[in-house]
Amino acid sequence: MLSITFKCEVPTNRSINLNLPEEVQPGEHELLLVIDPEKKPLTVRRQPGSAKGRLIILTEDDEHLADFENYMR
Repeated sequence: MLSITFKCEVPTNRSINLNLPEEVQPGEHELLLVIDPEKKPLTVRRQPGSAKGRLIILTEDDEHLADFENYMR
């Protein structure tokens, strides 16, 4: 079972598009939509690996590893 939490604004025509993650394979699925206007706004959870390629390391810094040399043997 896969649980996906998202927040969206429903337009006047009450129609939304939903892009499913890649782990949802084509085929028949049962979807459950829960609408709770009393609930606090949903927060989007970070997906592991979503920042891949966005962080650029300008210099390597291995000096701080010297403090852990005894642990890494």
